[in-house]
Amino acid sequence: NSFCTLLAGTTRGACCGFFRRGLLETSFGVTCPASSPSRFANPAFATRHCHSLRPTKPMAEAAAPAPAAHPSGLSVDERYALLRSVGEECISEAELRNLVAKKPEIRCYDGFEPSGRMHIAQGIFKAINVNKCTRAGCSFTFWVADWFALMNDKMGGELEKIRIVGQYLVEVWKAAGMDMTKVDFRWSSDDINNHAKDYWRRVIDIGRKNTVARMKKCCQIMGRQEGTLSAAQILYPLMQCTDIFHLKADICQLGLDQRKVNMLAREYCDSIGRKLKPVILSHHMLSGLAKGMGKMSKSNPDSAIFMEDTPEDVARKINAAFCPRVTQQATEYTDDGAMVASDAMNPCLDYVKCCCFCVDGGSFTAGGTTFRSYEEVEQAFVAETLSEEHLKAGLIDVINALLQPVRDHFASDAHAKAVLEQVISFRKGGADPSPAPAAAQPEAPAAPIVVAWLPVAFHVPLAIAIALVERLNAVVAAGQRAVLVRPDWSAYAMGMAGGEEKEIAAAISLHEGLLRVLGLSAAVELRTQGDVILADPNGYWLNVIAAGRAFSLAEIESAFANAPDAGHIVAALMRLADVRALQATEVVALDAVDLELSKLATEFTRGVCSPASGVCATPFRATLCDPTAAPTTADDWLYCDEPELDARRKLKKAFASPEDDRSTVAELACWLIRNGKPVNVSRPDANGGPKQYTEPSELLADCKSGALHPGDLKAAVSPMVVAEMKPLRDALGTAEAKKALTVIKNAEKKAAKGKK
Repeated sequence: NSFCTLLAGTTRGACCGFFRRGLLETSFGVTCPASSPSRFANPAFATRHCHSLRPTKPMAEAAAPAPAAHPSGLSVDERYALLRSVGEECISEAELRNLVAKKPEIRCYDGFEPSGRMHIAQGIFKAINVNKCTRAGCSFTFWVADWFALMNDKMGGELEKIRIVGQYLVEVWKAAGMDMTKVDFRWSSDDINNHAKDYWRRVIDIGRKNTVARMKKCCQIMGRQEGTLSAAQILYPLMQCTDIFHLKADICQLGLDQRKVNMLAREYCDSIGRKLKPVILSHHMLSGLAKGMGKMSKSNPDSAIFMEDTPEDVARKINAAFCPRVTQQATEYTDDGAMVASDAMNPCLDYVKCCCFCVDGGSFTAGGTTFRSYEEVEQAFVAETLSEEHLKAGLIDVINALLQPVRDHFASDAHAKAVLEQVISFRKGGADPSPAPAAAQPEAPAAPIVVAWLPVAFHVPLAIAIALVERLNAVVAAGQRAVLVRPDWSAYAMGMAGGEEKEIAAAISLHEGLLRVLGLSAAVELRTQGDVILADPNGYWLNVIAAGRAFSLAEIESAFANAPDAGHIVAALMRLADVRALQATEVVALDAVDLELSKLATEFTRGVCSPASGVCATPFRATLCDPTAAPTTADDWLYCDEPELDARRKLKKAFASPEDDRSTVAELACWLIRNGKPVNVSRPDANGGPKQYTEPSELLADCKSGALHPGDLKAAVSPMVVAEMKPLRDALGTAEAKKALTVIKNAEKKAAKGKK
């Protein structure tokens, strides 16, 4: 019971009195009955361990500090020293000192993923560090990352079970002696939903500013190797980085294994021009009990001490622990923050150091000797004046003294006991249950719903716009529902049309208007993606996560020829969430990426959404260049907003080979015919003579057979297309269109400048 007494500020003598009486009142009003083994009631034992775990007294400086003005009663130097003692690594010390000197209210943050069990590194060691931070005058926010556990397939991906496990972990910390007066627990699912727009826009912004490769490195915080990542797990570091800004954290007080994602937050500050970066204060990673294991892990239960372990469990695990009699070296970490395993690492000595000497004035008693410093313990053990048996016996006493208040709390508190029973029921049969299906599958809507997404770019090719309008108009003409999505958030994720909200809004407004000019039916429903998201943010982003859990990262990446950043991965998952949110039974694909995503949508909805109707089956069909080569310049496309002279020039140079019925020129000719404009080809009698085409099928057949030469077709079609585009040019002359064009042109110039 020494640990609760320690953290409540009980004096050494009073602690002994508590142990004599056989009970301990913690700072939370929890009564711990005298149910411990007899040695816990020994006053000498209690005195020894309560003393060793007394809250840290700030280290004195060479000169006496000036009177403290801070509410904590500590000077700047004292507060800095106390905070710095928490971290094995600090990035950076100068920033930490400046923060302590200039900001009275400092907010520290740590996040934890409810995943079943809590070991003492997360329980006892974390409680000690939190109490140091709060004693230094900081507030401490715990981010209960239930959504993160969902992404990581914990508890079978069942959110309700995850939340119950989160409640259990909070109860453990209460019982372990964490001073809760300045500690705040915030549930990620609730908090995110209450601030959905700001939170998810930040997630997207971080994604579009970082490569997929950078995110893969950050995913090592989950113990996942690159080839095993699900697409949902790419969201994990993006959201964890967002958490830091969402919570307005001044200090990231997590383990060294979280270094990569914490550094991501500092790098993001550079990208957005933010001078004050979060300080990274990374605590030591307690080692596992097995030989050469590295950090403590739940995956090997006998190599870790859990907060609910019985005294017998503790004795068995410590007695079996690896315990080499060698001088210990400083723990090494990789660039990713992973502990480097070593056969020379002695976990028993590591536990003694962290459990007894991480506070000022600590001591450790073993073999009848009381040691006042960790160095004394190590030297005695290496010199064989302290036996392994005595070292382990003393460590068993210390750990059991720390765990006893937790055992008593779960035995005596009805709520805590009920929560623990539920958590134990989840674990029956061994490890976490197998992952559940990604999400409940939607029922097919009563009537078909065809969904398309408005292209968002500086310029939209005319052939793509025509194909989109004709497909959607055909749907509504057949009495079915057609939905055209304004993909404002996806465009932001992929940096389309300049990538900023104002630029994207201008592009959407302009091109939507041009589609209307081309004849888009008023019966086609227009939905703004942002509105769909914010109408039910919880449901929408759970669908995004479900989509990510359903597919590997490699599968999502394969939809893109080259995904330049993580924002594209997020946008792809959003496309699948759109399909569910809008209950699409069919999607319209405008390019190769759309086609690949439509296949995933069919699988994701288990056939509710049928394969796409690919109005443009390849990325080259709408171009003016050779279809065997990728378009490289603006001259390879004929855009909806093309000036007349540019349109004439491009059509004159357009690629069209003999016996080709798939050229853009042939497609434009068919469009003219469908609009009631016969195509009149003028040519000498020797070449077949004049001919009028009133059916697209006849024109395409002659193109394919070679009866219609591409030169004759271009000569007939070009002036007709230029004339047919006049309403588009006229629409660009309105005040609203001119305003949008100005924004788009400026964004285009900015983008061109950025590529140089």
